[in-house]
Amino acid sequence: MRYRARLGLLAGTLLALVFSPPALAQTNWDPRRPVRIIVGFGAGGTTDVIGRAVAKAIEAQRGWTIITENKGGAGGTIAATEIRNARPDGLTIGLFSTSVFGLDPQISERPGYGPADFDYLGTIGSIEYALVANRALPITDVASMVAYARQRGFLTLSATGRLQELVAGRMARQFGVEIISAQTRGSAESLQLVLGGHADVTISGGVHVPAVRSGDIRSIAAITDARHGYAPEVPTLKEQGVDIALRNYFMYAGPRNLPPEVRATWEAAIDQAVATPEVAQALTQAYSTRGNLGGAGSAREIQEQSEIWGRWLREAAPARSN
Repeated sequence: MRYRARLGLLAGTLLALVFSPPALAQTNWDPRRPVRIIVGFGAGGTTDVIGRAVAKAIEAQRGWTIITENKGGAGGTIAATEIRNARPDGLTIGLFSTSVFGLDPQISERPGYGPADFDYLGTIGSIEYALVANRALPITDVASMVAYARQRGFLTLSATGRLQELVAGRMARQFGVEIISAQTRGSAESLQLVLGGHADVTISGGVHVPAVRSGDIRSIAAITDARHGYAPEVPTLKEQGVDIALRNYFMYAGPRNLPPEVRATWEAAIDQAVATPEVAQALTQAYSTRGNLGGAGSAREIQEQSEIWGRWLREAAPARSN
């Protein structure tokens, strides 16, 4: 279903983040039963593919049985609410992105959770975002995208989450154009909408690269601090006059107050899995950068990005509904 996304200034203040210190217990917890990892995005997307590679590595290293479940929708907030309400026994954790914790609670009128409701367990790597467009459209860069939007009267965007909508909203305000956003359940679905001509552009974190290489879609900007290796000729948003660069990680979290030995074991298991050649290969194929921040580092990253995204929200125009 389509709707017009106008992200703006929100009432209230950003809740203070309260994080417990890193777990110091022994890493000898053994679940002795299947554990669940809930992926907050749809099947076939970048987060899902990389998450399943990590789960497979943990199973091989620890002898655990891991059940991976996809619960996409609402940019990951549905799954995050489920993790927030799960028993803190370590048998159910989630895989999301930084923005699910650092941004979404700030822009929801009735958030089902806050960033302090979780124990953070580590990251797999960072997402290399790009702005990509339907190949049939006269869009080759930001300038031509803006010209097309002005000529047509609006631009359509398929968005996996609110972070993409926030970026689109900043561009819309900067150039004085309207961007109509359609939320999807994951990056694979967002890409399909562009490939099928149902959306003009999307902001994708890696799943788009094969389609760019095959010529089915066109990359028009890297939304990171540097250009991407698969398309070195494509400039960044900053190089095209838009002061935006995203930093967003694939991040694991469990419900608040996990027992110390459970938390420590999960942190160690994730760290060992991320270090494997198999996970490195999955990240390379997904055009993402490997890196585990650990539990404490993940909490700090959320705090830093929350401050940046909160500033973006304060700079936005007041939101209006249609």
